[in-house]
Amino acid sequence: LQRIISQVIKQERKRLSDTLKTKISDELASNLANLVDGEGTLTLKELKQAAKSFNAPELEKELNVNKLIQPWMDEVNQMASALSLSQQNQLHYAAMVDYYSITKLKRFDRATQQLYLLCYLQERAQINIERLADGFIHYVRKLREKAKAYAKEMAYKDWEGAVANISKAAELLYFFIDDTIDDQVSFRQIKQRVKGLLGAREIESLCLYLKKQKRTKNDYIWEFYDKQREQIQNLIRPIFLCLKFEGSDNTQELAEQLNGMQKELLDTGEFASTGRRLISSKHQLYVIDADNIVLPERYEIMLYLLAQNKLDGQLFIPTAIKYRALHDDLVGDIPWAQKDKLLKGS
Repeated sequence: LQRIISQVIKQERKRLSDTLKTKISDELASNLANLVDGEGTLTLKELKQAAKSFNAPELEKELNVNKLIQPWMDEVNQMASALSLSQQNQLHYAAMVDYYSITKLKRFDRATQQLYLLCYLQERAQINIERLADGFIHYVRKLREKAKAYAKEMAYKDWEGAVANISKAAELLYFFIDDTIDDQVSFRQIKQRVKGLLGAREIESLCLYLKKQKRTKNDYIWEFYDKQREQIQNLIRPIFLCLKFEGSDNTQELAEQLNGMQKELLDTGEFASTGRRLISSKHQLYVIDADNIVLPERYEIMLYLLAQNKLDGQLFIPTAIKYRALHDDLVGDIPWAQKDKLLKGS
């Protein structure tokens, strides 16, 4: 029995080695070799260090990993399929990358290194996408929460400031009857004197107070979003560019717009296509300007907010197990017709 098992293992190793030698491309073989030898843009040690939190430096690691391995993944998946490994065997070979030190991995022949790395990359790519998707949701949710807190705080401060400045309203009005101001003095000069008394925002808040009006909560919220452009462009956008979206019946248009915006940003660094049907009535005042032109930066923020809100089972990321649609895990009608064979081979 032991001899039979040894012979089967030997035959299986030969089959895997022959498959790798005949089907793996020179480019992928070189990339995997560079990964082990530490000659690539990212070392194997760095590849193995998955993000431990949502801190920006940790997510930056995942962005670097994504940039490195995503161009390889189509062929990696094809090779994994060609190897015809069971799920448990794939997990076993993938675990070898973590089990062995880099020094020990270097001692294996290239075919064994490739086998371990191909299986590992499939697992690592899945972890990478899920970490980035989690990070995207985390930061957009935090952006939304901080905007609401900012709106509450600033509404109180503006109203409180208006009450404190009520006495200065008389000084502003006095400019209109001040006989010491020559009629030849330009209005620009008067405005400069007014600014020395109250700032533009303070005057606006005071006018609203006198008219018994207030700035709306959404005014403050979009004011906050505008102040977060650096974080959005340097962190949220790069994460977004790594994700692919798929819509349900209710979110198909949103998914198309997200993927379209992503393609434009990757190709040109800018985007111009804006689907107005996605702009709800509460957002129109802030996303469309007085000339009826959609503001790209605010439209981008709006899409991120919509995506985060819909990634609860209405919008999907098909490359991430955690965020893909239920039907992706179900066997289709045609394959299920051979269910007895499927069950036997599972």
